[in-house]
Amino acid sequence: ASGVTVRPERSALGTFTVPLAQTQAVALARNPERWGGTATLDRPAIRIAVNAGGHLERVARASFPRASLLAIPDNEAVIIALAEQNVHAVVTDDVEAPHWEARVDEPLARVGPLSRDRKAWWVAPERTDLAAELDAWLLAREADGTLTALRSEWLGEARATTADPLLALLAALDERLSMMPVVGVVKRREGFPIAVPEREAYVIDAALEVVHDAAERADREPPPDDAVRALFRAQIDAAKHIQSRAVREDDTFPEDLPDLEEELRPGLIRVGARIARLLLSLPDDLEAGSVGAAALDQLRAPHLTDAHRKALAEAIVAISARPTASE
Repeated sequence: ASGVTVRPERSALGTFTVPLAQTQAVALARNPERWGGTATLDRPAIRIAVNAGGHLERVARASFPRASLLAIPDNEAVIIALAEQNVHAVVTDDVEAPHWEARVDEPLARVGPLSRDRKAWWVAPERTDLAAELDAWLLAREADGTLTALRSEWLGEARATTADPLLALLAALDERLSMMPVVGVVKRREGFPIAVPEREAYVIDAALEVVHDAAERADREPPPDDAVRALFRAQIDAAKHIQSRAVREDDTFPEDLPDLEEELRPGLIRVGARIARLLLSLPDDLEAGSVGAAALDQLRAPHLTDAHRKALAEAIVAISARPTASE
């Protein structure tokens, strides 16, 4: 559970919960007077250490492609390398950064943020029931202040809310859309078209089924089918745009891409089911301006346009305008 960053390749292999916290990757560099930003660190003569094999190594390689990167398996050895002046900088996150800064006997420059990352629990793919239970618990604990207190105690400085219903929904939408560059490249590799109308219809029908099932369990009126269809249609339109752009422009994918039928599509259905369940948690009559601003901030998938963010925000507002069961 600790420190698991929401990433597309993990979404294909398991089920994430609603995010617990949000962090930022940063670089800590000796001789702070020398560094004005990432470009000054990104030079062959600069040695940068990072913990090997995880999210931060990927961020470091993307942020500093020209620097000499040292990926170290032992995380403790990363800060030791900086303290002993064997490297110019290290990459960590803003939760760990204050602890590392305290261990170095000289001022450090904090360069970044290099990324904005969501942390969540990662559940086995067959345990969607457990993931749904954890989601409900996290939403309740955000509402009663428990998560705020825990973040303050364990993560230090004030942390952003993540399990608010709207933010959780936007995070799930962003997670699903962030899988689309890989989906597009895999489709190209296997000779499949970007647009598959029968698959799109299946996704929408599956979402409606989850919404109605969740509403029945909660003994409340579901949002109108047309409003749910509109949200998933806006998501599908954005997904096809992202896939098309990735096929044309992206060239940084690994050789061992996930399988479309065995991994990516089941993963997309799992995230889609979380999106559908979260629709039941939305408060009524959300204000359009605040939803639009949140969508611009929270929807960060590659190649996503502001027009797509606006369409998704409008669909969310329409869903929240549903009448209550008493009406």
